[in-house]
Amino acid sequence: MTPHNSKTKTALVLAGGGITGFLYEVGVLTALDQLGARGMSNEFDVYVGTSAGSVLAALLVNGARPAEIFEAVSENKTDSLFYFQSRDILGVGSGGPVRMISQFARAMTGTLWRAVRAKQWPSFAQMFADFQEHHPPGFYSTEALEATLCARFSALGYHHQFDQLQHELLVTGTDIDTGERLIFGAGEYRDSHICRMVAAPARYRFSFARSASAIETSSMEASRK
Repeated sequence: MTPHNSKTKTALVLAGGGITGFLYEVGVLTALDQLGARGMSNEFDVYVGTSAGSVLAALLVNGARPAEIFEAVSENKTDSLFYFQSRDILGVGSGGPVRMISQFARAMTGTLWRAVRAKQWPSFAQMFADFQEHHPPGFYSTEALEATLCARFSALGYHHQFDQLQHELLVTGTDIDTGERLIFGAGEYRDSHICRMVAAPARYRFSFARSASAIETSSMEASRK
């Protein structure tokens, strides 16, 4: 596996999957770098990511080594800039805890009412899927993720703008209300702020059941272009 080729461009496409997906990709890339006896993960021409994959892609394109991230996480180095805790990633929506509880109650009431109308008590998995589909937007906030990335990028001397990068970075997402594909780092979003755009798709993508396949397809299409 040789990422760099003088005649063609190569792309590293990183999917989502939350913290589990992030750690899985870090582990795989660390192993590949060790297998190739060099930092192959940092030699691609284009980096494409969505959700957790976009966080890792933004780090790699700026020069972070997967082994550094792996070491920080596996050895629980809480003082490392590559170590992330839950409070660094998610927070309560803009309305605060009261609004979040109210949203949860309304969404759950709707889920139970639909079950009553169907005259069939659903399984827990069905109720969870229904809740996931109908809960209101803004349930969680990714402002913490944006702030964390900005602070750590500054501390590490990383670039904050897409158009400052040596290699291309594309962050993909899908607006679940309109079905519109979003590619941050290209076109009108070319001069955008990386940390803001990496956190932004999470505001579109909480309904994973409806949008996950569209996002992965979007990532692959972006890498081809």
